[in-house]
Amino acid sequence: MSERLRFLPPEERGERPLMKTADFRYPYRGYYDEGGVCRVRFFEKPKLPPVIVVSQLPENRNTSITNVSEYLAAEIGAKHFPHRFETPEPFAWLEHYAHPEEEDPSLRQIWSKVRFDSYTPRLVTLGGVVRTKLGMPRMTYVPTPQIARLIGPHEMEPYVGEGEGR
Repeated sequence: MSERLRFLPPEERGERPLMKTADFRYPYRGYYDEGGVCRVRFFEKPKLPPVIVVSQLPENRNTSITNVSEYLAAEIGAKHFPHRFETPEPFAWLEHYAHPEEEDPSLRQIWSKVRFDSYTPRLVTLGGVVRTKLGMPRMTYVPTPQIARLIGPHEMEPYVGEGEGR
């Protein structure tokens, strides 16, 4: 077989996972009250939109990250990447749920890429509070090995951090 047609894994092609530039716990307001908490990580590479990974934490007893993704993306994007809102897709938003107790290994980590039908932040009222949100979210399942290639296999480990906000 021709060397040119042979498949090479990314690491053999000299491709490296994106560099992690932040890793923190993010307290957030759910639909009606404060008390939500998630893990947020940023991964970046020059000339590419940043990748924001938001993980549901087991201690969160508030609205899930999926149900408030358009609010979290607007808040986190505006705080950390405000200049990026001038581009059509300012960042890649990935949601992560860990289920370590699952017997089926393929269900222990669930990853979704979320795209918003609009990345223009707008003010709305939710639960009696004015908040900023993006457009309607659209989730697409992403296989775990694909995420491991993007952010690195070492980033697939469970979260044990304690730091608050960045």
